[in-house]
Amino acid sequence: GGPAFAVFAHLRDDEVVVVANVLSNGLASVTEVVEGNTDAKTMADLERALQADGSNAPFVPAVLDNRGENVRVVLQFKTVNVSTRTAPKR
Repeated sequence: GGPAFAVFAHLRDDEVVVVANVLSNGLASVTEVVEGNTDAKTMADLERALQADGSNAPFVPAVLDNRGENVRVVLQFKTVNVSTRTAPKR
């Protein structure tokens, strides 16, 4: 990345920074990987999350937040481990 992305110079191995186009319907697609892990599985998982079906879009529709039809954003992602186990009742 160039000087505009110097702030991301110290990413951990589990982080990725991408440029994405967010469409008016709330769906998005990665246009560029700026920094980070770009293995095929990571990128496939990210694309699948950004292009979920219309009822589960990762961003709100443009009409709800008064943005333009299509916008370009810079996103930084970290790996987050989420436990799906329920906590024991006390």
